[in-house]
Amino acid sequence: MKLSKLLLTSTTALGLSMTAAIADSNEAYLDQNGDEHNALIEQPGSSNDAGANGAELTQNGHRNDLTIEQSGDSNEIGLGVNSVTGTTGILQTHNGAVPANSRRGNSLSITQSSDQNSVGAVDQQSSTQGGFTRNTATIIQGGSGEHDIGSVRQSKGSSTRNSLDVTQEGSNNKVATITQRSGLGGNGLNSINLFMAGDENGRGALSGFAAASGATTSTLEQDGRGNSIDLVINGRPNIPVPDQNQFGITQLGLDNTVNTVTLNSKRANLGIYQDGNRNEVAMSTVEGNDNTIGIRQLQDDNLAQVNITGNGVGNSFFIDQDGVFNSGYVTISGSNNGDGLVYGDPLTGPAQTVTAGVVDWERGVLRQRGDFNSADLSQFGNGNMFGTLQSGDSNTIVGVQDGSTNQVAVLQLGDNNTTNYSQTGTGNNAGFVQ
Repeated sequence: MKLSKLLLTSTTALGLSMTAAIADSNEAYLDQNGDEHNALIEQPGSSNDAGANGAELTQNGHRNDLTIEQSGDSNEIGLGVNSVTGTTGILQTHNGAVPANSRRGNSLSITQSSDQNSVGAVDQQSSTQGGFTRNTATIIQGGSGEHDIGSVRQSKGSSTRNSLDVTQEGSNNKVATITQRSGLGGNGLNSINLFMAGDENGRGALSGFAAASGATTSTLEQDGRGNSIDLVINGRPNIPVPDQNQFGITQLGLDNTVNTVTLNSKRANLGIYQDGNRNEVAMSTVEGNDNTIGIRQLQDDNLAQVNITGNGVGNSFFIDQDGVFNSGYVTISGSNNGDGLVYGDPLTGPAQTVTAGVVDWERGVLRQRGDFNSADLSQFGNGNMFGTLQSGDSNTIVGVQDGSTNQVAVLQLGDNNTTNYSQTGTGNNAGFVQ
């Protein structure tokens, strides 16, 4: 049985159930315009499509409810390219007035209970004010794995609330882009809960600097308006399934952003915590194994940017910002940099001297206490034991270490200081206090 190019339109109180007998290669699409939409799509076989590209599943009006259940292998839902850039496979648009204390908005439930299933592009939009006009979505992908979620976007006007729950069972799963946007007004909570069961990604506990960030293990959380999170866990040819990666992202405040995070690694440890407004974390691909990254941003308008490339292992560092308009950049190509795993303790020489008795200085930590500070640190080589502290306002650090076992300790305990350094070779040591 093939359910192909099915078009359904309604303007009032429509309850719809589409059920196909157990068979393969069914196709379905949906177009509902008006009010009080309710649709159920059941596809029991394999290789079924619901909302193919160019034949979307669309509900336009207010109070949209859509449930999709697929129980076989290699099923596909909503195969638009990218909901963030406007190409969607599932589109729910809520608008218009609603009765007081009446729960309206968009509700979506997707269950794919077997293997090799995909969800392409999901877009939920609610332009109406009011705390009862929220977007909610649940995506469950079971079986032994090889599932894919391309993009999910939830956007809400004032009196905000977006919620998303994602569960992926098995191995070789991928989540590419999850975005939540919301306007001014209201006290609604934006929430993302992502669970990946395969090969122990996100199933352990954050440790080291990742735990020190204050982030919650395996939870992506947003509190406020205008937040967005993109998280990707990918493999490489020699690591077909990343294993034992631990992650946690917590955003508390307004308009905080975490851009795309890609973990091409094993045993990576990533914790990001933001408590304030308009803070931004920009992370490129994290390559290599056993890298530990912690980022903490307190107060407003801080920027942290991280780039780890190559096959380096054992890099460990922390960007710790407490103030406003601070920016910190860390670029690493090599192994055991920051507070690395194998080089033991031991600042020596001038680097050790300038840090003696300074509580806030810590090896592997780029720390900023104050406002309008900037630090740009690059590590090319192995075993560079960097650490910096800026306690004051409008300080600038620019540093490059090109070689192995270099050390640096920059303390700027005042305002309007500038430090530039470059160490090339082996075993160089720095110091500096201003």
